[in-house]
Amino acid sequence: VPAGGTELRNLIAELPGRSARKEVIIVGAHYDTVPGCPGANSGGTGVAAALALAQAFAGDPQARAIRFVFFVNEEPPYFGTEEMGSRLYAKRCSSREEKIVAMISLDSLGYFSDERSSQSYPEGIDTKLPNQGNFIALLGDSNAKFRADSASNIITRETGLPAVSAYIPGLHSDEVSFARYNYPSIL
Repeated sequence: VPAGGTELRNLIAELPGRSARKEVIIVGAHYDTVPGCPGANSGGTGVAAALALAQAFAGDPQARAIRFVFFVNEEPPYFGTEEMGSRLYAKRCSSREEKIVAMISLDSLGYFSDERSSQSYPEGIDTKLPNQGNFIALLGDSNAKFRADSASNIITRETGLPAVSAYIPGLHSDEVSFARYNYPSIL
């Protein structure tokens, strides 16, 4: 992936599926962050969660392949451009006609603030999300609402962790790259 004259790489690890081997679930996270932002508020916790999931699934074969992809160039100045690591990767998957059945983008799972018990949102977002950072939010476009709702219900049922789903316009990450190629995806 080109980045200002430097060649960077997405990192990929795949656990093969047993019975539906050609079907792929992508668990993705980006490993860059914006200047002045703790990594936990951006890509750092997504990477940590993806690594923990990879470790948890290792040695426990699933029906479908699970592919863990760590993307470059999610943050500005690359966000939304053809140089985004996830956009280039999704384009490659599409050209190979891969059967991606789900893409889950892990981003901003941790939140650090000097205000110890508050969670704030960008100005103009009208949402019913909690104001305390003790939950998982599953986000997507209007096409992903059912998937986000289903995933939040499963997470809450299986872990007891509060999970909510919402559509927040303009708040996106690597899942947008996959939605562009009609792959089901959520953030």
